[in-house]
Amino acid sequence: MSRTHKNRKTRRIRRVFLTIRTVLLILLITIVLLLVGGRIMDEYLGTHIMEDFLRTIPVQEWLKLPEEVVETSQTPAVSDSLTPRPAPAVTAAPAAAATPDTPEGEAAEFASGYTFRETKSTQNIRDDLFPDKYAFGSKYAIVVDLDHNEVLGRKDADVRMNPASMTKILTVLVAAERVDLGRLDTDTFPVDADLAVYSYVNDFSSVGWVEGDAPTIRDLFYGCILPSGADAAVGLAEYTAGSQEAFVKLMNDKCNELGIGKTTHFTNCVGLFDKDHYSTCHDMAVIMKAALENTFCREVLSAHTYTTKPMKESPEGAILSNWFLRRIEDKDTHGTVRCAKTGFVKEAGCCAASYQISDSGEHTLVVTGDTYSVWKCIYDHVALYALYDK
Repeated sequence: MSRTHKNRKTRRIRRVFLTIRTVLLILLITIVLLLVGGRIMDEYLGTHIMEDFLRTIPVQEWLKLPEEVVETSQTPAVSDSLTPRPAPAVTAAPAAAATPDTPEGEAAEFASGYTFRETKSTQNIRDDLFPDKYAFGSKYAIVVDLDHNEVLGRKDADVRMNPASMTKILTVLVAAERVDLGRLDTDTFPVDADLAVYSYVNDFSSVGWVEGDAPTIRDLFYGCILPSGADAAVGLAEYTAGSQEAFVKLMNDKCNELGIGKTTHFTNCVGLFDKDHYSTCHDMAVIMKAALENTFCREVLSAHTYTTKPMKESPEGAILSNWFLRRIEDKDTHGTVRCAKTGFVKEAGCCAASYQISDSGEHTLVVTGDTYSVWKCIYDHVALYALYDK
């Protein structure tokens, strides 16, 4: 065989190996990009879609509305740019006696009152407390032992923060204390054109009712918490007090009753961002405890799923989900997370309030604020329960 022929054969073999190496390199890069992209997408979806899970169809298509009425900005509206909702033609619900619900069931085991005491054992939450080098992501946090009203752990728990949709915990509490719960399934609330588009114009989550729907009052309660529907929250406020403005006054009155009126203030019943709409992790824990002590509120906050009465766009009813509860239920929290409400606005990050009964029977409440994704928020709660419910 001539030297020239050998050189040609060597070059062919080298080209084959170079081709194989290039293909393998491309495959490796593709796999890495898919993994990284999937992680980013998971975080994005977790942050931006968990509370808005049902908005899978273009709004203008299924509401049959012109394109220009749909808000396209992804930035949550602020107080001076909210689209006002005209005064509704509704009558406030027949009021039940506005007295606190006597704690029943598991809530009867809670310590009384809403003063949470710090003890010598109270810890400042920091990364070195957690096993396996877990990096705690939330900027604010509090862990409360409800059986003794003691603070187990805290992280800037008294610093002002925006509560986002955790606001709706107070919305359902105030409504539950004032409406006739015997009419939850008989009374309905008519959805007009303004309420049908309220969530979308203000870039907030929605149950998905359209003009002409008539959800029951029970639908409004569950729609307010599970999908964090702004349409449900506003409907519930208007049914209860005649207008959102009148209802917000009741919310702030309730804060004064709970002893947190100097450090918590609400301007809307939904959780829309507003510089004058604020709370703290400590105060949200107080509100969550009060809601847990209300039997009906506890029932709503503990539901993993709920099916509404038939809707125009869902003739068999819409299935609503509490995605925090569904995502945390298989995690090792050393107990069972019974109730939860999440929140998210761009200016305040992801937050959540949750409640657990530990494997040994303790009742613990966790509130966190301002982290970068829903999944990180969930894992912060898992880490805190695992740390303090041993």
